[in-house]
Amino acid sequence: IYPAHQTDGAGGTTGSIFIQDIQLEIGTEASPYVENSELAGILDDSPRIDYTESDGYLVMEPQRANYFPYSEYAGGLDAYEAPTLTHNYAISPDGTKNAFRIQDPSGSVYRRVAENLTKGGEDTWTFSVFVKKADADVSVYGGMSINFYGGTQKVLYVLFNEYDGTMVRNSQSHVSADDATLTSEDYGDYWRFIITATDQGSNISVQGNLYARLSNNWGSNANAGVKDYTAYGLQLEKGSYVTSYIPTHGASVTREQDQIELKKDLAYGAWTIFMDVDNVNLAGGGDQGHWSFRTQSDVTKSSLFFYGTCFGYRTTDTTANDYPIKYVCSLLGGQNTVFSGKWAVTYDGSTTMKFYVDGSLDSTATDVDATDTKGIQKMILNYPSAHHPNKNIKDLRVYDKELTQAEAEALTA
Repeated sequence: IYPAHQTDGAGGTTGSIFIQDIQLEIGTEASPYVENSELAGILDDSPRIDYTESDGYLVMEPQRANYFPYSEYAGGLDAYEAPTLTHNYAISPDGTKNAFRIQDPSGSVYRRVAENLTKGGEDTWTFSVFVKKADADVSVYGGMSINFYGGTQKVLYVLFNEYDGTMVRNSQSHVSADDATLTSEDYGDYWRFIITATDQGSNISVQGNLYARLSNNWGSNANAGVKDYTAYGLQLEKGSYVTSYIPTHGASVTREQDQIELKKDLAYGAWTIFMDVDNVNLAGGGDQGHWSFRTQSDVTKSSLFFYGTCFGYRTTDTTANDYPIKYVCSLLGGQNTVFSGKWAVTYDGSTTMKFYVDGSLDSTATDVDATDTKGIQKMILNYPSAHHPNKNIKDLRVYDKELTQAEAEALTA
């Protein structure tokens, strides 16, 4: 910003302007102004809403890092056999012209961009990329791979069809079908292709590869055929499932765990928690369950939590993992039930906790001690696994009172 102006084409040497709230940030779009520069980027305790579905979903994800240092600028990555790259080629899913084109003009070698890193103790990794949909069916296929090396090499090769969103594991893969997962998600003009692989070779390094052309034979590597397509949003992350896209611009980026801070600390008093959820797999995932409500940040000090088909609460305040737990359990059908609907839990601040499901009182616990709950201050996702998708909370409400049975039934109907 220059404190001078030009007049009639001449360079100005004097002048003044008045400015406020300067912000310099990484990325292609401006975000809301951040008062403290140390918080620029990703803000803790800020609920995120995913509007890829019409209703919108509350995003609750664990801490994750995208290890591709350039998720949108493929030219900043390691390149093998010189794929042709054209940056800022098309409009990406974020509405900006920052998707890139990747081409194999000859079909004589495997051209790719990649990222290599030491994987540490994590054996399961997920690689994802957005690919623009084709207008007609294709017969030469782009591809992606996760390569574990530095021990007994294990590679998962995957072909994708950007016309219909299908994917196939190549027969040349060292990673078995039992140790691999292939998924595609529809993002309007783009597919998000997602592969997950588990290393069974005691390797020390991992590599994510995006191929301009991997095969002209669905199901195997075949070194023939020219190919080009448009891609965006490379993401390599530790874990058994994909999370929402994390942009990077020169270095890996870690997104902090999502959590929701309540305006009021509901310690020892009456309260009601309501949730409208969609496609929740109710299989348990550790004694903290799917979501927990707590006053402390330590996962072992959760006050209240959903676990399977139950709403549980601690009976003592200790850091031990084996201290007593009590449950108010619904009759939804037990473990591995996929549930979509509305539920609420009410607590009278004294001895009674009630569980409502889809407009009816489902179950009641009458032996609750007010000192057991230890209050509610924040909500957080716990023990994430493939059973816990990140887009399933359509509505969340916390009341600082016990709703009546009529109110709770109406709310969950």
